[in-house]
Amino acid sequence: RGLAQPPLSAMLKVGFLGNVSSGKSSFANVLLGEKVLPSREDATTMAMTHCLVDGGVPEGRDQGKVCIDVAPQEGESMTETRIVGADRVYRHLQAMNDAARAAGRQALERALETGGTVYPKIQDITVRAGACSKLQDIVDGSMRFTDMPGFDENAVGLCHCLWVVVSYLDIPKASTAQLLHHIARVGPHLLRMEQELQGRVLKIVVTMADLLDDEEAEQRVKASMYDAIHRSHAFDDFPGVAEGIGVVVVGGAKNPRKLEQQATQRGSWPHEWEEVFRSIHDMHAARDELIKARKVHLSNTIFVPLQQILASPSYSGRYPPLAQEALENEVALQRRRMLQVGAMVGSLAVGGIVAGALWGERCMLLSAAAANIARETAHLSLKDNAMQAATLATIAAERAARHASTAGNIAGVAEISASAIAGCPWGIFGGPLLQVGVKQVVWRVLGGAASQAAAAAAASSSIAAATATAAASQAGTAAAVTAALTSAALAGHVIVLGGCAEVTSAYFGCHGALEALKTIPTLSAEAVQKSKESGEPYMAALFWPEGPDEETSVLYVGEFRGMLPHGRGKLFWKDTQMESFVGDFVQGQIVKGLFVDHEGLLIGQLVNRDGTLEVDGFQLDLTFEPGQCCAVCLDNLPMLAEGLVLAPCMHGGVCKSCWSAIEAQGDPLCPCCRGVVSGTCRY
Repeated sequence: RGLAQPPLSAMLKVGFLGNVSSGKSSFANVLLGEKVLPSREDATTMAMTHCLVDGGVPEGRDQGKVCIDVAPQEGESMTETRIVGADRVYRHLQAMNDAARAAGRQALERALETGGTVYPKIQDITVRAGACSKLQDIVDGSMRFTDMPGFDENAVGLCHCLWVVVSYLDIPKASTAQLLHHIARVGPHLLRMEQELQGRVLKIVVTMADLLDDEEAEQRVKASMYDAIHRSHAFDDFPGVAEGIGVVVVGGAKNPRKLEQQATQRGSWPHEWEEVFRSIHDMHAARDELIKARKVHLSNTIFVPLQQILASPSYSGRYPPLAQEALENEVALQRRRMLQVGAMVGSLAVGGIVAGALWGERCMLLSAAAANIARETAHLSLKDNAMQAATLATIAAERAARHASTAGNIAGVAEISASAIAGCPWGIFGGPLLQVGVKQVVWRVLGGAASQAAAAAAASSSIAAATATAAASQAGTAAAVTAALTSAALAGHVIVLGGCAEVTSAYFGCHGALEALKTIPTLSAEAVQKSKESGEPYMAALFWPEGPDEETSVLYVGEFRGMLPHGRGKLFWKDTQMESFVGDFVQGQIVKGLFVDHEGLLIGQLVNRDGTLEVDGFQLDLTFEPGQCCAVCLDNLPMLAEGLVLAPCMHGGVCKSCWSAIEAQGDPLCPCCRGVVSGTCRY
């Protein structure tokens, strides 16, 4: 349920977070200027309620009134598509919250009966509203207030600013310390932003100050809140935040209209409401800066740890597994050829050596077969589809076990062969000394073949396990993302969330690690060596470091030069196995590209400048409009909807048909900026 035509996602998103019945809804109602959000003593908000501050109904006789634009759900018929007026909106929200609460109780009862788990379905509702008299100049549709039901970490991740609402009665309670630790866990980007932009990101508002006796009592309450922050140690990893965070004390929020009338009569607002309004104005004025800061700090939660992993010796000092396997197979092949030559020479001199040479030949054939089966299993696992991944993993495991058995057989053959050669008449070759030397050669060659077969088995098992893990993770990703993003509707490559169009990773070709693995071609030792010598890239994969009880997960799929990621590539979240970064790498360093959050939503395009991320280049969330038509024909979808833009200006507002016609005329110019276009490229 949301707006019929969602606006851009690049609006300032201000969240209200707090413990149950701390006064979040009442606080938001004062900012909106009327009682829109339901509030009472028990837990009220069960729906994610977004208040888009755009003035309400845009036109007609109801212009300026609070409203909710609704759309029928699947199998639902509706005679009304817009609910208008604060009272009607209030009752509608109350009914939805009551229904959600009843559904939650039923789910809990079923879980208690069956021993299952409760998965509450949180609805996502968008209200269009105005603001109180003190905030009239921010009513331009560029700011959104979100009243969160309890602790919602996904909504916190989407916020640019956060108001933490605490009842003064709850300050000394353990629940307040838990709330602060929760913010540090799910919103570290907000605390980093607060360090950089002090006073414009994170605020704590203490409610119910009207129950206090005087202003001196309010100051004592504020001091106790600061004391609670320090005692919780929640912000210890973010120096300066605990000391610099703003705390305001307010009251009288139960009846926002009465509060505003009294303030008008007195000429000033009670408690510290004036400070609240000043902070909201500061947030609104810093909108562009806050949007950029969120992109940088949220991307840093991906960039910093992954860059450390890629730079560690276990990754930067060795070839990726597929390249290492190709090189080892080439070495094994050369050893086999050398042994064949040696066997041929030995058979001419001594008949006894013939037996040993034949055993060696048999041994090397077994080794080559084991390596080929391992390589075949690896590529089969990489190239097949997700539906067969489980079966392939089983086959790979069985073949890997066979490789291990083959390796053991080869070791036995090496012993027999060496013994046979040792028993030959060595006099003509120089006596016992040469006997020992030949025996060592046989052991070295055949023993190396045994270890090669074992390595092939291990590589096969590792890649098969990674493929199976990626398949299993990806199979549950769509459902997990849908649940995590509440009940938002998925429309093409855009999720409508809180009345905003949030661009998903699928828009620019992200389909998970399993699909990425299928793009890796068969790798040869020649390609790896050529990359080392001439810099020509090859495709391979890296895997996350494994804990004692963890399965193999894909970390990186893309181009390499030598041992290091170099060129285009993708990084993946360890648990969901979906993309976290898509872009360019140079010598193992992330250089520039798109960052994607844990829920699959686009953060932005950023560039690494000397180890520091900066917002750079085309930002899709600033230009994308769902349902946007071609700027020329006003009919077809623009090329941007297919992930294409014009180069070098990066505009994509024209459809491919119109652009082909423009190109055919010669000297093509961008219809948006009139700049010269050299061609098209994928964003």
